[in-house]
Amino acid sequence: MQVEFMFTKQNKMPWMDYGHQLMKKLDTSSNQEEYEEYEIVANEPLSNLVHLLVVRARNFLQILPIGRHVMAQLKNMKKKPLRSYTPVPPCLHPDDMAPKYTTDCLCFMIKKYPNGALSPVITGLQTGQSLLLSNAQGSFIIENFDRYPVIHMLAAGTGLTVMLGIIQRALVRRNVSVFLPFSK
Repeated sequence: MQVEFMFTKQNKMPWMDYGHQLMKKLDTSSNQEEYEEYEIVANEPLSNLVHLLVVRARNFLQILPIGRHVMAQLKNMKKKPLRSYTPVPPCLHPDDMAPKYTTDCLCFMIKKYPNGALSPVITGLQTGQSLLLSNAQGSFIIENFDRYPVIHMLAAGTGLTVMLGIIQRALVRRNVSVFLPFSK
C-alpha cells in the first residue's frame, strides 16, 4: 500500500520554522478504542431518513482503511450510546463531491431511526458542532480481494455504506462490465 501526501502553503512566504509534529501510532493488534473530537463540516439530507455527514478532526488526522468502521458517541449525553459507522467515499464520480469536503474530512451516510438512541441526534447536528469518533475498528483487509477478477456483493439500505469504498476501489482497478444497483 502506498500513501502520498501533498502539502500546500497557506501563505506564499518562506517558512521561518517547521512547527512541531505530534505523531501517535495506535496499536492495531488490539481493539482498544480511543476517541477524538470531530467537527461537523456539512450535514446534508439525502432523503427523509438518510443524511450525508462530513466531519473533520480537530488537530488530528486519521486514515481509515477501506472496510473498517469507527464508533461514534456524543460528549454531552447522560447515557453514552455507541454506534458503529463506516466511512463512505466523498463521491463515486467527481461531479458529485460531498459538500464542503476536503481531503482531511471523513464522510458518513447516517440513517435516522426516529426512536434511535443516537441517530436522531447525529442527523440533527449543525455545522460547527462536534461528536466523538473512535480509531479504526474491525479486521477487514481490502488487499485480500485484489487477486479476484470478479467480486459479487449484496447489500440493502445503508448496509451499502460498507461496500462503497470497495466498489470505488474496484472501479479503478478492474474492468467492470455489469453493475446492478439495488434501491428501495
